[in-house]
Amino acid sequence: FNLIQGVGAKTVQIVRQATTTQNQIKQLQP
Repeated sequence: FNLIQGVGAKTVQIVRQATTTQNQIKQLQP
């Protein structure tokens, strides 16, 4: 269970980082 939770947490972090990056790019684009 710990391994699955660890992978899930990493996946959530990656998704959040990707979403934040996309939002920043949208703000930079006119």
